[in-house]
Amino acid sequence: MATPVIITVPTQGDKWITKLEFMNRFSDQELCDLYAAESYDIQIRVWLKKFEFALVRPDGTAIDLYSPQTAGGLAMLEAKGIISAGRAGKIISGGV
Repeated sequence: MATPVIITVPTQGDKWITKLEFMNRFSDQELCDLYAAESYDIQIRVWLKKFEFALVRPDGTAIDLYSPQTAGGLAMLEAKGIISAGRAGKIISGGV
């Protein structure tokens, strides 16, 4: 059984960023690994579809960094090794 990934979500700062800003928080290699895994891992495919459709402001321009779906999805990517340990929290906080 995989060890659960715990992400500390900041309580200050802008909780909304554009989808492009969010995707730019991933390295190119992480994105390549993510989209490659989408082809064989249905859980990743579902999260990406939710990212496209559900994790948006009503105007469709941004995602909520503090959403349980955002944090949970990043934790899942970390647990599956798509992103390295500790990256989920850094992506949420905007760190490199």
